[in-house]
Amino acid sequence: MTFRRSLPNHRVFGRCQNDLSRLQGGSKVPIPDERNHIGASPGTTLGEEVFRRLYGAILDGTLIGGERVRDADIAAWLGVSRTPVRDAFASLERLGLIEVVASRYTVVTEVTEDLIAATLEYTGYSAGIGMHMAVTRMTEAEARTAVHILRRMLSASDADDRLTLYDEARALYGHIAVFARNDVYRRVLSEAGLAMERNLRERRPLIGGVESRGHEYRELIAAIERRDAAAAERSVRHQHEIRD
Repeated sequence: MTFRRSLPNHRVFGRCQNDLSRLQGGSKVPIPDERNHIGASPGTTLGEEVFRRLYGAILDGTLIGGERVRDADIAAWLGVSRTPVRDAFASLERLGLIEVVASRYTVVTEVTEDLIAATLEYTGYSAGIGMHMAVTRMTEAEARTAVHILRRMLSASDADDRLTLYDEARALYGHIAVFARNDVYRRVLSEAGLAMERNLRERRPLIGGVESRGHEYRELIAAIERRDAAAAERSVRHQHEIRD
C-alpha cells in the first residue's frame, strides 16, 4: 500500500478524493505529514487515539471494505510506533471492522447484505431490551425526556429528514442506555454500538416509509407514557424490522 495526500476532515470531500484516487490506482492512506501526528490525550492511550482515527476513517469511507492496511503505513501516517497501531488493530478486529491474517495482511471488512441483516437483528433485540429496562426504571422527568426526543423524531420523520432523524435516534438511545440503569448493558452497548453504526450507516433510519415510521414512533410514545415496557420493547423491535 502506498500513501496519498492528506485528506481534510470532511466526509463528502474525503469520498470524492477517494473516488479519484481509486481511478488513479492510488491508496486511501494519506502521505506522512506532521500535521497528522498524534499523541495520547489525557486519560487515553496512544492505542486508543489510533483506534479513534482508524474507526473514523472506516466510518466515513476513507478506508473502504476490502482495502488492505499495513501497520507500518499507519504508524508513519500518525507519527507513532507500530505498537499502538497493533493495539488499535486488535480492537478493530474484535468489532469485526478489520480482518487480521497473521503474517500475511490486514484488510478492512466489507459490509454485506448478510452482515446488515445480522446487525439489524442484533440491534433490534439489544435496543429493545434496553428500552424495556429503561421504561420500568426511568423517572417521570426521564420519561418526559424520552417522549420529547421521540416527538422530535416524529417531526423529522414526517418531513422525511433522515439526517435529523438519525441524530435524534442516537440521542434517544444514548439516554436509554443511562435510564436502563444497568452497567453491563451500558458497557456492552458503548463498544458494540461502534460496529452497529458502521454496519448500518447506509440504512438510516432503520425502517422505510414516513407512514410506517410515524406509526411506530407513536406506538413507542404511548407505551412509554403508560409505562408498558413490553409494548415499548416490541415497538423498538418493529423499528428494526423484527416481527414476532
